[in-house]
Amino acid sequence: MGYDSMEKIDGALVHHGGGNRNLYVTLYQRESIDEVIDKMNHMAKELECDKIVGKVPEWGIEPFLAKGYQEEAKIPGLFEGTTTGYFLSQFLDPQRKHCEKREQKVIDSVKTIAKASVASSNTYKMSGNFQLRELSAQDSEAVTNLYKAAYLDYPYSSRFAKQVEDGFNKGASYWGIFEEDRLVETARMYIYPELGHAEISDFASHPNHRGQNLSYYLVEKMISIAREKELNSVCVLARATSYGRNITLSKLGFNCGGTLRNNTLIGSSLESVNVWYQQL
Repeated sequence: MGYDSMEKIDGALVHHGGGNRNLYVTLYQRESIDEVIDKMNHMAKELECDKIVGKVPEWGIEPFLAKGYQEEAKIPGLFEGTTTGYFLSQFLDPQRKHCEKREQKVIDSVKTIAKASVASSNTYKMSGNFQLRELSAQDSEAVTNLYKAAYLDYPYSSRFAKQVEDGFNKGASYWGIFEEDRLVETARMYIYPELGHAEISDFASHPNHRGQNLSYYLVEKMISIAREKELNSVCVLARATSYGRNITLSKLGFNCGGTLRNNTLIGSSLESVNVWYQQL
């Protein structure tokens, strides 16, 4: 799930908390790379994180690689539409890098099947029983309740309200699908206007509506919003073992750029997420 806190340090935006035990850092200034890396490492120790993920433009990767960071994903044109973006990770705990053979087989299978599900020219229409709209802070309680229903075994459910509140306060947009007056599907989009891209994550489906492919319509809408804002690309973080979510993204024209291992607390365990992208 999402992060509890977001803050800026020299030339970078840092997300942390939420039980993920990692720092998620987006670098956007050339001048302060070494200082950012040092501060990231110091912050990770203070917060007892065992993984750091840096979303780094191609011009900034060498200092990270020199300090032991490893490439996990790569997106062409992620920064300003022209510069390749790399997801570089440092595993402060070696176990965080380890993936069981059984899980790895599932992840590989998901990617293989999803990539074969090529984008279709067919237009899918959402059932008239559902309504899709952008959410506002007034919907915070509904979003929080949906996350609680979707992730019953998540050990930090008391944090959902703060995560949603912080999301709204710090510029994230949430979109939702309602059945009558009940929110049954949601996802969050954070826009990096100075970098020319948006990132979609934190999906939740009500247990009664899983398997109905509602996230297709959410992501489709978010893509249209990104185009309206003249962004260059959209990336999506999706649970790596979810056939449905990954197939949906492939059908929408996304490409898979890699996998972040043991990255995000989903339910009661850390899970890997695939990084999908689409250039607009």
